[in-house]
Amino acid sequence: MPGHDLKKLERELQSVLDLSGELIKLIYKKGYTTPREFALVSGVTEGLLLQLKTLTTVSRDIVQHAGG
Repeated sequence: MPGHDLKKLERELQSVLDLSGELIKLIYKKGYTTPREFALVSGVTEGLLLQLKTLTTVSRDIVQHAGG
């Protein structure tokens, strides 16, 4: 099992934030948000948000149980 490279994990999480910011800029450009693009980005965003919420909840639970 590889070591815990927390700096790498932090960089990857920061990349998610950076790409989100870039996508926010793009969606306001004329011609980008056709109904199909809107549906695609909306669906993927909803799925990603659910995954991130689940990951955060599970991570909190793990930390709470490990500490107490």
